[in-house]
Amino acid sequence: MSKIENITEKISIDAKEESERIIAEAKEKAEKIIREKEEKSNKESKIIIDKASVEANIIVEKALSSAELKARDNVLKAKEEVVERVFSVVNTKLEELSPQDFVNYLKSEISKLNLNNDAILYVPEKYYKDVVDEKLDIKVSDAKKLNSGFSVLNGNIMYNNEFSSVIDSKKDDLEYIVVEKLFS
Repeated sequence: MSKIENITEKISIDAKEESERIIAEAKEKAEKIIREKEEKSNKESKIIIDKASVEANIIVEKALSSAELKARDNVLKAKEEVVERVFSVVNTKLEELSPQDFVNYLKSEISKLNLNNDAILYVPEKYYKDVVDEKLDIKVSDAKKLNSGFSVLNGNIMYNNEFSSVIDSKKDDLEYIVVEKLFS
């Protein structure tokens, strides 16, 4: 072999080795870049999945909370309706008092009032005769149309003791008692 051939072969071998080394380095760099990108992608996907999981939990919690609030509101609404029905029944029962029960109630309530001699008692028409027959120390009239209870005009002051008005005025205090009796 001649010197040129030896040199050419040496160059060829060196070139082949250099190309293999360059290819190996390139493969190594490519693998490193791929690993880094895979790690970065895995980290980013984990962050996205974790965030989505947290958001899903928040949505579920909000839905549960909303459902609980709606259920509580429905229960409260139903209780309010029951309490209102109780007051309606009480009002109806009071409107249906027997004449004697009405007169007894009337006497009890009038005795609590400080009335003038010119006071006028207004009663529902259906109780007028029974109240007059009791011969109370007050002028009795059925001129004012009342459904229930009574009213008293004492000078310039009108005492309104119609049952619906009495119930309305004491409703806040009575609601607590009714709720305690019904729902405890």
